[in-house]
Order: sequence, then structure tokens, then C-alpha cells
Amino acid sequence: DVSSGKTVYLLDQNGHLAAHPMALPEHEVIDFSTDPFVQRVLTGKGGTEVVVDPVGKERSLASYYRVPEFGWGVVVTEPVESAFALRDASFRRNVVLWSMLTAALCSVAFLLLRSRDALAVQLARERTLLEEKATAMGLVEAANHDLESFTYSVSHDLRAPLRSIDGFSKILEEDYATKLSSDGMHVLSTIRQSVTRMGTLIDDLLAFSRLGRTRVRLADVDMADITKSVLAELLAANPGRKVDFACGNIPRAHADLALMRQVWTNLLSNGLKFTKHADVAKISVGSTTARPARSGRPGTRT
Repeated sequence: DVSSGKTVYLLDQNGHLAAHPMALPEHEVIDFSTDPFVQRVLTGKGGTEVVVDPVGKERSLASYYRVPEFGWGVVVTEPVESAFALRDASFRRNVVLWSMLTAALCSVAFLLLRSRDALAVQLARERTLLEEKATAMGLVEAANHDLESFTYSVSHDLRAPLRSIDGFSKILEEDYATKLSSDGMHVLSTIRQSVTRMGTLIDDLLAFSRLGRTRVRLADVDMADITKSVLAELLAANPGRKVDFACGNIPRAHADLALMRQVWTNLLSNGLKFTKHADVAKISVGSTTARPARSGRPGTRT
């Protein structure tokens, strides 16, 4: 493939220039037999090398072949600059692409390493938080166990003297009622009511100590029915109390029935306690619709 920029010429078996694209002077013999490159052309089988072209006198990429039948040599030359220009451009392009690829890979590796370090820090932080939570849960469980043990011990120690006080006060009420004045009977009745109230407080204390270990079982709860049922139980435990109870529209709730019942027991017990001096206690329960400031969504407040 002889393209532009390439030169083809012939050398005879004596090393004389036999043919050249440039016209040779007539009857002029140009002898290159002493040139080392020409000697390699005439004695070798063929090859390609970078030489100083004996004809063009410039550094060239030369390919040559010796024709065995005649001993002549065929030489194709091309200046080094043009011969390697395409290869150098391709090489430079490959170097640029490789450099860009290497830079991209280094950037990705850097990002991966930084992400790995950040992830390691985050995992360490979360592990620390989990350990702190586990420690806190252990402390809470220990505190709950101690509280339950304490309340059980206290309730057991208090019930015995309470039973004695209640028993002796009942004997006084039944056997010595005629011997006591109205003030004495009132004091005796107050003692018995206080004993009953103390027993209720002990039961509430025990129930409260068990709340931490109670498993929450969520269900659809009718709040109005629970309120009326709890009030009925409290009034049965407090005979003689006159209560004007009003139950408004209380929406149903998704909650634990036992825990919600305990909540209403505490609320209504407080209502009865703080109205004990009224002839007729007025207790009302209802709900209003409010929009909490944080969530911005409507909710129900009971």
C-alpha cells in the first residue's frame, strides 16, 4: 500500500539506483553499494527499520525486499514524522483516555473509601446507642423489679394491721354502737372509710408496679362503656355517695383495654376524692376536637 508521502525505488544487484519516482539523469550511474542499508537490502530477505535513506538523505521508516531471481532490491520509504504521526496520535489519545479513566477510578475509590469510613462511623455510633439503650433497659428492668418487690413487701406488711383496724372498728360499730355518741360513730365511720381507701391505694400501687411488665394488647375500645363500668364499680365501693355523672360523646380508641381501664379508674377515683365534701358530686366526661400545633392534623382530646 503506497500512499502519499511514501517513496518506492529499485536497486540493482550492484547497489546502483535503477528506478526512482524522480527522473534520473540519462546514462548517470548513482552508486549506493557502500551504504550499509543498501548492503542489507541486497544481502537480506527483507525487513522494516528506521534508517537514514541514502536517496532522500532523511530519517525514514524503510521496508525492503530482495527479489531472489534478479538480486534486485525493492525499497519503500516514508519520513519518520509522517510514518509515526498516526501512531503517536493514537498513543496520545490512549494515554489521555487512560488518564481520564484512572482519574475516574481514583475518584470512585476515594468516594467509596470515604463512604466506607462514614458508614463505619455511623455503625459505631449506632452500636454505641444500642449498647446505651440496652444498658438503660437493663437499669429500667432492675428498677421495675425492685419497685415491684418493694410494693409487694409494703402491701403485705400494711394489709395485716389494716385488717386488724378494720376488724376492731367493725366490732365497735356492731357491738358498741349504742354506747357511742354520734360524734364517736362518725369518727368510727371515718376510720373504716380510711381503711378501705388505704386498701384501694395498696391495690393501685401493686397494679402500677406491674404496668411495666404488662404486655400491650391493642384493640378497638369503647371508651364510654369503660367509663360507665368503672364509675359503677367505684360507686359500689363508696355506698352513700351521690354523684351527678354526665358522659358526653367519647370516641372509640385503639388501645389496650386493661391499661385504659386503669387510666379511667385513676381519673374517676380522683374525681370522687376531690368532691367528697360535696353533697352531690358533679363529674362530667367528654371530648373536644383540637388541632395539635406540631402535626397540624386534627385530633381528639378527652
